Amino acid sequence: MLTMDADEARKQAAVRLSLATLLKDEFEVDNLFVGDFAALDTPLSLGIERKSFPNLVQSLASNELDEQLARMVDIYDIPVLLTEGLPVPVAGKVRVYGAQRSYTYAWIIGSIVGWYLRGVMPVFVKDVKATPPTVAALYGVAKKLEHRDSFAPKKVLPNLRPMSLTEKVMMQFPGVGERRVKQFRGESLAALATLPVEDWQEKLGKVTGRRVWESWGAR
Repeated sequence: MLTMDADEARKQAAVRLSLATLLKDEFEVDNLFVGDFAALDTPLSLGIERKSFPNLVQSLASNELDEQLARMVDIYDIPVLLTEGLPVPVAGKVRVYGAQRSYTYAWIIGSIVGWYLRGVMPVFVKDVKATPPTVAALYGVAKKLEHRDSFAPKKVLPNLRPMSLTEKVMMQFPGVGERRVKQFRGESLAALATLPVEDWQEKLGKVTGRRVWESWGAR
């Protein structure tokens, strides 16, 4: 596990942009420059778990990663999982060195998305100098793989960009589909989190509205 202060974090090309996006989203810091933590009133502790892709998969399969990330969530304000060597999936699966079988790409990304929802910032890169994709983009890849046998993208890594409001709401509030998200334009995630169940039901219907409200309240 690697810890670093703000100055060291600025030098890490693979985490700078993702951390800037995370700080804007989670702490609502405006005009935050890439890698610039000076806008925050209090210093934040940053913990980084760096793994090669084969080591990531083996750690997931053995539950070792779950234990490591659980400790990071307890200790650090910003826990980051940095994974290097993102491979091209073949027929929806990847084979890593040292493993006895292939692993479904959707399972790998889906597992990491689960940790993202618990506060870990995943960063996947081809190498330490590459720009990482957003979690939402990786989640989109996983959803496609769950519904078809093969996946042959022209680009393995999508371009880095901040999540759209649609992606944020869909990630944070399971059950809100892309079509219904349009009703929440102009709202912040913080405001949505405080909506009473009646407001959710008015927008989404009684059953879906209550389910979405309950899924958020259970966290």
